[in-house]
Amino acid sequence: DSCLRQWDVGSGKLLRVFEGAQQTRRTACCFSHDEALVLSSDEKTGELVAWEASTGAQQARYAAHSMPVRWLAHSPVEAVAVSCGDDGLVHLWASAYLL
Repeated sequence: DSCLRQWDVGSGKLLRVFEGAQQTRRTACCFSHDEALVLSSDEKTGELVAWEASTGAQQARYAAHSMPVRWLAHSPVEAVAVSCGDDGLVHLWASAYLL
């Protein structure tokens, strides 16, 4: 169904669903450095998608790649992320792009 889900590992309880980005294969997702955002991608558009971690509300979409994003990581200490796509490109995302 193309949704990301956040689960409580201890209880196995579903905490929230992040909707609005198409995924057909396994893809990368991560939390921002302050855990305020969940970042993933839309496989169909190649866009990077940001959701509010506490509510699951989609916050922003960023033009990223012309093909699906396959790897995404966020710095644990600052507002910087890196994405790599099937288009062979690597993008460095600075704080101005990550809300």
